[in-house]
Amino acid sequence: DNETNETRTSSTTDSERSNNFVQSWLGTNPKQWKHIYFTEPDLILQTRQTALPSLVQQLNKGWILTAHRLQPLPHIRQFDDIVNTAIETNNAALVRYLSQKLLPDFGSFHHANIT
Repeated sequence: DNETNETRTSSTTDSERSNNFVQSWLGTNPKQWKHIYFTEPDLILQTRQTALPSLVQQLNKGWILTAHRLQPLPHIRQFDDIVNTAIETNNAALVRYLSQKLLPDFGSFHHANIT
């Protein structure tokens, strides 16, 4: 009997954890979402609970909400010392390889204020 009671207590705790998990992701009214698409298991999404009603409103207007993250990509400027050495030593194969594998140097990115 003790084992049965412990199992029931454990199941209740697991159920509560599951409900808390669903609420933390989808809010207190999960039925408000028509579709949920999970991708990239390493992507951690965080949203304020107070923002969920606004998100639902935008979705109902036809907007699409997607998760995003910045992915740093190396560009050739970060490898100036290697490229310069390759140029100085006439290592055309290395210069060509780096030019094909890295983003070109188009200068710094500046965000334009668009209102």
